[in-house]
Amino acid sequence: MMAKKVTVRKHRSLKLDGIARLIFAIALTSFLLSSVFLRATNVYLSVQHQNIQNLIVQNKLANNVLSAEIQILGSKDRVMAIATEDGLSANQDNIVLVTTGE
Repeated sequence: MMAKKVTVRKHRSLKLDGIARLIFAIALTSFLLSSVFLRATNVYLSVQHQNIQNLIVQNKLANNVLSAEIQILGSKDRVMAIATEDGLSANQDNIVLVTTGE
């Protein structure tokens, strides 16, 4: 007489174990990819920030140069010299001083 061989299959626990491993692998891959993406984005934004800071400094320097030019061009002596060259004279009764409040 031959004994019957009974095999017990554990399909359910193997399927759950496989699914858990798959989810873990997907989560780990997602974490690594998002980490690399965020670091790259952070570097890109840092470079953009530095470029904008450089533009701000350049514009401040240009504004300082232009302010100095405005001071020179608007000086009373320069205006009077140009007026005298064109044959104009200053009537002291008509002169009004305007200050800019600086």
